[in-house]
Amino acid sequence: MRLLLNSLTSNAIFVCGNKKEYLKKRKEAFEALVKIIFLVFNFDKMNIPAFIELIIGTKEREGEAFLGYKNNLKIKEYLTKQFSKIFKNLVKRGKLRKQRGFYLIKDMRWFNEILK
Repeated sequence: MRLLLNSLTSNAIFVCGNKKEYLKKRKEAFEALVKIIFLVFNFDKMNIPAFIELIIGTKEREGEAFLGYKNNLKIKEYLTKQFSKIFKNLVKRGKLRKQRGFYLIKDMRWFNEILK
């Protein structure tokens, strides 16, 4: 599952297939990562820089030993850009709310879908 999430959320080039379905699954993967990080680390609020650090991992468990993201500047910039868009969209859709630079879960039904 973590490799699938990584492959859908990494910077990639779409080659062939159903692009609409690919983009739908890609969006779902980004949103699943948001839910997973909130759930696993039991946070009630999160900002983008802290979120990126959590999905990168630690020196003891990062890259392929964790979620597959390497700890380098280009990857962090890419992830920051992508998750900034995702968090903004989740606020717009009423799933999260933003308060003083932090994002909080607003729709617990949406959040709890990850447990099904």
